[in-house]
Amino acid sequence: MIRYHGVLAPHAADRALIVPSASEAPEDDAQPSVDPTPAENAPPSAHPTPLRSTPMTWARLLARVFLADALLCPRCSARMQWVAALTDPDSIRIDLAGVGLPVEAPTTAPPRPPPQQELDFDY
Repeated sequence: MIRYHGVLAPHAADRALIVPSASEAPEDDAQPSVDPTPAENAPPSAHPTPLRSTPMTWARLLARVFLADALLCPRCSARMQWVAALTDPDSIRIDLAGVGLPVEAPTTAPPRPPPQQELDFDY
């Protein structure tokens, strides 16, 4: 996280004199070439401002960070769609068993002992 202070702070009175506006800012070449959300499903923008009123989806965040489309099917390269969101434990067990995945959670390893208190160092 970066915190700016002084003239570069977000609400500084003289910030506009130092920081270029969005129209003057150069285009960012690091943007992903694949848009993770289809244009037909994108909500229309009510305001022309670049500020977002809703948080970004996880797929869009992954595309920004890793430059990869998380919703691209690795088999056929088509857009993946939601099939279901299972929340009931019984439904989850039935679905996992149906696709051949383990139904029970794996066992965890026992906790490790505390670190050695007395070390054999020569002082």
